[in-house]
Amino acid sequence: MLPQDGSLWLNTGGRPWPISTEFVYLICFWSAASAHSIEALQLAQRLANTHSDKPIVVIGVHQPHFDPNLQRTAALAALALRGIRCAVVLDAEGELPQMFSATQNGAIAIIGPRHNLLGCLTASDPETLESFVLQAATITSTDPATKPRPVPEPQPHDADAPLVQPTRLLPDLVNRRILIADTGNHRILVATPTGVVTQQIGSGEPGLRDGGHGSAQFRLPQGMALAGNSLFVCDTGNHVIRCVSLVDNSVSTVAGMGRPLQNGDKIAGARTTPISSPWDICYLAGSFYIAAASCNQIWRFRPGDETLRPVAGSGARGRDDGHAVAASFAQPAGIATDGECLYVIDSRSGCVRRVTIGVECFVKTLAGGNVDDWGDRDGEGASARFQNPQGIWCDEGQVLIADTFNNRIKTLATQSGVVANLAGDGLPGKLAGPAAEARFNQPIGVSAGGGKVWICDSGNGRIRVLDLLSREVTTLRLDGIAASE
Repeated sequence: MLPQDGSLWLNTGGRPWPISTEFVYLICFWSAASAHSIEALQLAQRLANTHSDKPIVVIGVHQPHFDPNLQRTAALAALALRGIRCAVVLDAEGELPQMFSATQNGAIAIIGPRHNLLGCLTASDPETLESFVLQAATITSTDPATKPRPVPEPQPHDADAPLVQPTRLLPDLVNRRILIADTGNHRILVATPTGVVTQQIGSGEPGLRDGGHGSAQFRLPQGMALAGNSLFVCDTGNHVIRCVSLVDNSVSTVAGMGRPLQNGDKIAGARTTPISSPWDICYLAGSFYIAAASCNQIWRFRPGDETLRPVAGSGARGRDDGHAVAASFAQPAGIATDGECLYVIDSRSGCVRRVTIGVECFVKTLAGGNVDDWGDRDGEGASARFQNPQGIWCDEGQVLIADTFNNRIKTLATQSGVVANLAGDGLPGKLAGPAAEARFNQPIGVSAGGGKVWICDSGNGRIRVLDLLSREVTTLRLDGIAASE
């Protein structure tokens, strides 16, 4: 039923995961490059953990959307970041979905103890899925107390890395500080530009708790935006926006309901409207604009009237330009502003979009390909290619792009539409030195200020710094925090 080649399995010690007649299996089809399918895998894992007294086992089937050679490292990084402990098999040829009647990524096939397909559902209706799975679990008489579920092996990580998959860095050089989303450690770090950590926001334990900086909890925080002395944070794993006061050291939830948007949900007030997978955020003219990755939309949060709603993107996955309501995005992962327009990095289509804000909003593609049309090519406009880019920043007439799976930092001239490599030779690594020879490992966040480009080298768990004068890449040494455990 599933491949028996141990080299295709993750979290199993290099052995194929046995399928026995004593358990009900949730086979979840997912990709490290697909936000909504990762949410489905998390839902399946949460379901099994919640009902640990039931004979339920989760197996992930990873589908490649980009270079198949990156499948293993991308899947491992996604699992480690989210703390997902389940066996995963790599389906490089894409043959398994048809076997299980899975018509889309994010589908969850339920396999009975007789190895028969009981059904294939999606994560869009969690209550129906849970009811179906619990009913299926009654088919077997296995008692998990006497026959425990198999436990996958945890993946080792770089114990010397000071951070765990950092995703964003926000420079606030006026106040001589940088703010780092230490995503895998579920915290925000405040440091000097030279790397001295002065404050930790969040306890480091995953959760959703308001309160003081030391007791508050985040779950996979990513994008950040400053408005005065308030830091607004995309608390991605909790599906909410948090406000961090840098004056009274408090954290509060200001938008979202702590769960993804589901079919039938209504758009209402900021605290009564769910938002799915907010990955990045920027501030423009009194409003916060949010890249809602798994919704394929751009949302707006206005603190003044406490509203939260989509402003661009139909919700369908695509790369259609035009009026914001009819335009489509393909997993917008990053968002930035030049003070007039929004710039969005569309990770699945590998392109840069500009959103004009006004009485009516319009979307225009500036550079890149189309959905799942990936590559690594400089050039003008539609001839340029990226591979799962996730970070974007506006800097003096150009846009900086973290071309994540190509291990490069690129620039886009907003007037000419020309894309050019700025740093990275394209190979994974953590080599410092001249920009063209430097190496990164899946850089996610990019920002600029003070003549430097700051790079969240996520796969290496480090912050890298490109000096724009010397064109040299160095690694920022962080003092004042222990290495991640």
